[in-house]
Amino acid sequence: MMEVVLMNLGILFVILSSMDIKFSKFILQNFMFMNSFILLIKGLMNCNCYSLISGGMSIDLYSFSLIILVGWVMGLMVLSLSEVFYLNVLMYVLWFMYMNMLFLFFSCNLGVFYFMFELSLIPMVLIMVMWGYSENRFGSMMYMLMYTLLFSLPFMFMLILILEEFNTLNMLVMNYMNVGLLIKSNIFMFVIVIPFLVKMPMYLIHLWLPKAHVEAP
Repeated sequence: MMEVVLMNLGILFVILSSMDIKFSKFILQNFMFMNSFILLIKGLMNCNCYSLISGGMSIDLYSFSLIILVGWVMGLMVLSLSEVFYLNVLMYVLWFMYMNMLFLFFSCNLGVFYFMFELSLIPMVLIMVMWGYSENRFGSMMYMLMYTLLFSLPFMFMLILILEEFNTLNMLVMNYMNVGLLIKSNIFMFVIVIPFLVKMPMYLIHLWLPKAHVEAP
């Protein structure tokens, strides 16, 4: 899967070196669709594939599926862009978001996974602030940051405890260590799930979602 990362770097070079915004948009949207198509073909050829990638990354069928979905959705987003202010900047932000999602789904290290999960806030904040239409977008941004960071802090503390106890955050290594008792505890499961539940439209923890979606472009 290193060819996927290299292709993304090549697309960034094309966007940076091209002075024609329409050409850069055409290249980016077609790359998103082509990337999803290539991964789909690879997944169909080897449905039960699991491969390690250098740098603490790995990929399996679930990663394939999520990356295909992200590439397809991002391609549709770029395709729908028309008469947007600072279109070239928006394409950089979307490219950064796509690369962030790639490393998020490739990662087999809990620390890197958490970092990439929180790093995805940056492009969302930029899109909301720079291309939002209402003056309330700044308040919505603070709601989103507060809820997301607050509910993810227990997960970070749990990662620190795991690192001190087992001296690793690699998921593959943790499978062969005595982590089962810790994972089976209710507190651990709650701490693991709560950062993802806050992203869902659930009562009491979804208050930021209507504000963010209303102010989003």
